[in-house]
Amino acid sequence: MSGSVMYTSVDVSAARAARQRARRAEQAAERRRREAARAAERQRHAEARAAARARAAAERRRHAEGRAAARAGADAERARRRAADESRRATAERAARQRAAGERLAEVNALIERLPQRATPGRAAAARTAAELADRLPAAPAGGLDAEIEALRQRVARLGEAARQGERADDRRRELAALWARLTPAGERADPAGHRAAGEALERLRAALDAGETVRFEALAGTAAHLLDRHDLAIADAAEARAARERAAAEARAAADREAAAEARAAEERARLAAERAAELAEREAERLAELAERRQEAADRLAVVRDGVLEAVRDATDFADEALADELRAALGRAEGALAGAAVEPALAAVAAVEELLPRAEARLDELLLALERRAQLARALQDAMSGHGFTLTEGNEASDRLVMRFERLNGAVYDAAIRTDGDGQARLTYEIDGEPGIPEGPNPVAGCATEDLLDDVHAALAAADFVAGELDWDGKPPRRGGPGGAGAEARRRR
Repeated sequence: MSGSVMYTSVDVSAARAARQRARRAEQAAERRRREAARAAERQRHAEARAAARARAAAERRRHAEGRAAARAGADAERARRRAADESRRATAERAARQRAAGERLAEVNALIERLPQRATPGRAAAARTAAELADRLPAAPAGGLDAEIEALRQRVARLGEAARQGERADDRRRELAALWARLTPAGERADPAGHRAAGEALERLRAALDAGETVRFEALAGTAAHLLDRHDLAIADAAEARAARERAAAEARAAADREAAAEARAAEERARLAAERAAELAEREAERLAELAERRQEAADRLAVVRDGVLEAVRDATDFADEALADELRAALGRAEGALAGAAVEPALAAVAAVEELLPRAEARLDELLLALERRAQLARALQDAMSGHGFTLTEGNEASDRLVMRFERLNGAVYDAAIRTDGDGQARLTYEIDGEPGIPEGPNPVAGCATEDLLDDVHAALAAADFVAGELDWDGKPPRRGGPGGAGAEARRRR
């Protein structure tokens, strides 16, 4: 029967089937345990990220509170500076008006000093009033004494006029001296033309007095007094105009200072608002980047949880010669790692989720392949024992793709290559390729039995001790058989 090929299917006993179910349940429990461990690891990473997120949020709150405190301090400092500036400006304005009032009061005092002797009683009262005003001036509000100073000046002017009229009646020489006393260097500076006209009138008055021209003296005395009165008014007007100019200049300076201060405050406020807006935008961008970084870290953490499992599954798939599964795992892992290296976060999360979904399916597939391998190994051990008990010697064995191949030899030189494989439905198949073994009648319609068949039937019967139940042995051209072990659904072919 050189070159013959024989087939049979191999079932398992109820006890072995129960053990296989238990083994499958163990595998499922182990997969659940691994998945639970991964879930726990993912949860640990998630808690760590949440803690980091809480720390970052607390740090942002601390910074925000610090910025708010800094803003409040800056606002208070700006308010303090504004108040100080306003106080300085008010003080400067008040000081300027007090200086102007002091100058007017000094002019009044000068008028009091020039009053004629006849005005002594009124002069003393005016001097006391001037002294009181001088005492009140430092504490008086700005401009608060202007009306009183002006009233005193008019009062002194009336005193002077009354005294001069009295002196004119008593002594023309004293009257002339009093009129000359009214011409002062300060008056010349304030009213040069009036000072010159009054001086010329007094010179004419002196000439008339020296010439004894009484009538002419009286006429010229009135003119000189009138010119001096106008000169005094011009001096007072000049002083008032000067004070008005100084007040206007002071007010202009104060207005310019206020405007400059307002513009400075406005510029400072604009700068502050711009800085706050920039800080707010920077904070939002930092939060956005932090969120992206956190999500990227989430993807990296989740991939780290399954990476070792994927690599181990790739090795197992390669060992089981399931290159399609190994390639699928490698591709999924490569897509996830490539997406993580990119700028977009959502594709990375999606790619990692695909790896997480693939790994349990791959592990379930690998568990089935492992079960098939274990069943082949157990059947191989049982077959080796059974063949040894019937005079066979194992000379070679190897795992080839999805099958396990064993070579047995008999003392008569026959070689039996036994191949064990498992179908997709989990059914074990046992195939023998036999060379150098006589005993099977050849021809298109053989009717006799086969000694090799009987031998292998005995071997298969021995498999029952290991809870394996072999079906009927078939081959191409096998004749109908009476009695013997039966097995339905097996295919057989013969190769010469």
